[in-house]
Amino acid sequence: MKPYIIVNPIAGSIADLDLRLEQLRPLNASEMRVTQRAREAQNLAREAVRAGYDYIIAAGGDGTLNEVINGVATPSPATQRLCGNRATRHCK
Repeated sequence: MKPYIIVNPIAGSIADLDLRLEQLRPLNASEMRVTQRAREAQNLAREAVRAGYDYIIAAGGDGTLNEVINGVATPSPATQRLCGNRATRHCK
């Protein structure tokens, strides 16, 4: 299982992008994407889920993690079916 890594280069936790990318290389990711604009991490996470990646690593700050979580949690046909039954209270 190889990870999909999303890196936010302007996050407060990243002082040196080249150093951070070098630190992440040993993870042998299938994809390592560097964001360039707001909400891109969310879109990349959504794409990673659709592509079937087993896990996603968010390298950045709180905002990056928030975007990745929102991208992973975006409703899909499967969650919409689940939310249509008695489990609705868990889908809000």
